[in-house]
Amino acid sequence: MVNGMQIAAARGWLGLSQAKLARRTKVGLRTIKHFEAGERIPYGRTIDALVAYLQKRGVEFLMQGDIGIGIKVVRIIEDEECEEEEEEEDKKAKAQPGS
Repeated sequence: MVNGMQIAAARGWLGLSQAKLARRTKVGLRTIKHFEAGERIPYGRTIDALVAYLQKRGVEFLMQGDIGIGIKVVRIIEDEECEEEEEEEDKKAKAQPGS
C-alpha cells in the first residue's frame, strides 16, 4: 500500500501544497495531514484518489510487494493538462448512452 511519506514526497516534487492536493482530489485536508504524518491510514478509496491524481501528474509509486518504498517522477505534468484530460473524459462519459 502507498504510504503517507510517498504522498508527501510526490506532493513536494510537484510543488503542491496539502491544501491544493486536497482540493484537486476532493480529500479532506486533515486526512492528508494525518496520513502524511503517519498518524492515520485513510480508507482505500481515499488513498486511491490521491494516488490516481499524483500518477496523472507524472509520479510512479515504487513498491516492494505490498510495501511502499519510494517514488519516481517520470514526467511532471502541469495541473492544467490534467484538468483538460478530465474535461475530455467527462464529455466522453456524458456522450455515452445510459450516462
